[in-house]
Amino acid sequence: MKALGIVCEYNPFHNGHKYLIDEAKKITKCDFVVAIMSGNFTQQGNIALYDKFTRANLAIKNGVDLVIELPVLFSNSSAQYFSYSAIRILNDLGFIDNIAFGTECDNIKTLDNIAKKIIENEKMIWETTSSIMNDGISFADARAEALKNFLTDDELLEIKKPNNILAIEYIKSLIKLNSKIKPISIKRVGAQFDENNITCNNYCSATSIRNLLYDNKDISILKNYVPSDTFDIIQKKSFFRNDDLFYILKYKILSLGTNRT
Repeated sequence: MKALGIVCEYNPFHNGHKYLIDEAKKITKCDFVVAIMSGNFTQQGNIALYDKFTRANLAIKNGVDLVIELPVLFSNSSAQYFSYSAIRILNDLGFIDNIAFGTECDNIKTLDNIAKKIIENEKMIWETTSSIMNDGISFADARAEALKNFLTDDELLEIKKPNNILAIEYIKSLIKLNSKIKPISIKRVGAQFDENNITCNNYCSATSIRNLLYDNKDISILKNYVPSDTFDIIQKKSFFRNDDLFYILKYKILSLGTNRT
């Protein structure tokens, strides 16, 4: 039996997610799909649009066989710790053969070479980054500058693309864990993950779906961009937003009193 792993948030589950699952199944000829999914809070620290059980159920209805929650401590972390923790869970299961992820670059060798170069030069990259930051440069810009010493121009272009960033972190984690899991790159179709607008094809980003819902716009357009199960949820179920927690948090802070530290 062959098993495939996918790290996800499905916030919410859309056609692009379905495409990745279906394509990965074709490539790997797997018998079983395991998804490591963020719970009620996502990587950016935001509250998920729908609760974890609703999102897990949508995943099961659309090709996933088992959903395992990524603990909130790791789901809210940076790409490095988010990816390592998810890969660690998949690796510790002991039966996962492949992991599939979406990328802008469909050449897994390119991403693998970048990951290996970063690991091999990790200490020097951190030292150079720290030195550059002493001049008042932000961490992101300082790290990008440091990487210029170790990557080719083409590789530098690839690490600026959002899906590739996470893919490289997955590969780095596999290498550090000496994992036998083989990575599979699925080139992303349609909109990029952080694109804000709904486009004219059948694929859009989860960001654009959330923004449409937050802005109380006509949801009928989403019928073309999400599976029918997701569209049913969007029509019938209330969604969450960060503002829903603001007054609860404010109450808790005020109730602690001025003598608390």
